[in-house]
Order: sequence, then C-alpha cells, then structure tokens
Amino acid sequence: MLGLMVMSRNFALSTFSAVTVCALAFGVGACGSATEESTQAAATATEDAGALNVDAPKLTLVDEGTGEKRVLEYDLTGKKDVVDSGHLYVAQGFSQQMLPAEGLNPLPPEQSDVIGLNADYEATSVSSPDASMVDIVLASSRFDDLSRAEQVQSAADGFDVKLSTLPTGQIRTVSLTAPQDSADEGRAAVESLVMALLATPVQFPTDPVGEGAVWELDSRVPGSNALLQKTTLTATKISDSGVDLEVSIQQRPTQGALDLGDVGLTGELKVQSSQTLSRGKLHVDFTKPVPTSGKVESITRIVYGRAGDEGADSTRVVQDMSTQVEYS
Repeated sequence: MLGLMVMSRNFALSTFSAVTVCALAFGVGACGSATEESTQAAATATEDAGALNVDAPKLTLVDEGTGEKRVLEYDLTGKKDVVDSGHLYVAQGFSQQMLPAEGLNPLPPEQSDVIGLNADYEATSVSSPDASMVDIVLASSRFDDLSRAEQVQSAADGFDVKLSTLPTGQIRTVSLTAPQDSADEGRAAVESLVMALLATPVQFPTDPVGEGAVWELDSRVPGSNALLQKTTLTATKISDSGVDLEVSIQQRPTQGALDLGDVGLTGELKVQSSQTLSRGKLHVDFTKPVPTSGKVESITRIVYGRAGDEGADSTRVVQDMSTQVEYS
C-alpha cells in the first residue's frame, strides 16, 4: 500500500539544483551549505507536520494480463485494529563528480554506496467501507553511519507515519511525527529515508487484471519537486491472498535547464542526459498494509553541462542518486 506521493516538503530540490549550480561554477567542495540548509528545513517540516494531501499518481494499464482476471485490492475494509509487524531496510546514496565530457558514460553504475536504516515496524489499520487509516511506528532501529547513529536512531525509534489510503493502495494523506526529544539532524535523516520508503509504489489498477498484467504509475518523487518518476509494475503471480510484483523505475528531472542567474552568473545549466537502472520484486498480502517481503533498488545518473560548452575539454557535473528499500 505504500505508494508514490507528492508532499509540500522540498528539501531534495535544494540539493538537486543549488548544489549542482555551485559545483559547476565553483567546484564540488564549495556546496556543503546547500545540503545543510535543506537538512534544517526537513527537520522543521517534520516537527510541525500535520496531515498533508497527496497527489494521486497517473495510472496507465499497459497490459491486462492473461487467464482469469480479478480486481486487485487490499482487504482491510470493515476490520478493526488489524496489526501487522515486520522489518524493513531503507537506504539512500548521493554522489557528485566533475568529469570530462569526452568518454563520459551516461549510464549509472550498477552498484553504489548507500547509508541506510534497519528498523522493526508495527502497522495498525482501522478501516471503513471506503478507506483505511494506517499507522506505522518504527522501533529497534540501527543506522549504518556510526558517526550519526545516536541522533538518527533516537529519531527513528517511535517515528510515526500515518496514512489515509484507498482499497487500491492509493494514499490520500500522510503525516509524519518524530519523537519530541529527537535532534533536528536525526529527524531530517529519518524523514528523508521515510520518503524513499513511501516511493515504493504499490497501487493497483481499478480494472480486473490477470497474471502478466503491466501498469505504470507516473508521479513526482516523494519529498521533491525536482524529479519525476515512472514506476512499472508487473503482476507475475496472483492468488486469493496476494500478488507477486516485479518493479522497475525510471526517473528524470522536472526541468531541462537551470538558470545560473539564481547564483549571480549568466547562462543556463542544461540536463545532458538522465538514466536509471533499477530492479525489484515485492510480495503483497492483500490483508496487510505493508509489503511482506521483497526489495527494490534504483540508481539514477543525471549529467549537467553549461549551454554551449561542447568543446573537447569541456566538463560535466555528474550526479548519482541511489535508493534501496527491503521488506522482510
């Protein structure tokens, strides 16, 4: 049921645009403040968060599949206090380089370094005929970066994600609440990771489908107005109790160029290319609000260059952004 969403927080946009402009103009090492400022904004947003409306992704049924067809939906309606528990791992990675344009590989690497959070969770669902309220609380967390582990884990243990959802898995509203005594940096890190978790796209079409059915979800990347995401889901196996899904993801910037005038320079910073490598499989139990098993990974490489800078000695800003989500 965790699905694609758009929220009013925009901390990822600061890293995506301002850092890139700084890197091209002044060098990669001059841009640490943009990330720091966006982290502070994310922490403030989490602490003050109420329920936020979620933009529904555009769903396109590409292939209805074969054999017996049925409507896929969550079976939480009419039940009270459906409690589910499990374990999840969610991780992100970001790297930025200045590289020569000549011989540059536009494809992202098959593997990248990520920093992630292991956590247990308990999910409680209370449903009405038309919608469900899902409450997910994290516990017993472990953060990969030992230098920040204490701050992040104090924010993660007890971090509360409340979702209003439809039987298709579409999320209508979300609210995020961190423990009151957690540090700003810890809250910001957990929120960023929860955004990646919520980008795991499990929303079903309203039409009946059979095995082999394929559908696409188009939306913005959660927590960011800077990236668009197309998620393709394939139903490889359907039973009365659940469905096995293959997942692939493609991401691209919302803007084809960034105006350097925003940092007092002339010209534009243009997107030269955007490529995503991804793979994923998930198992969904129709009676549980969170996938019970599976893993989704994606790495997106975006290459930027100055407009008109096409010489043999020209350089490019290369960003690699990685996300990994695993349920067990």
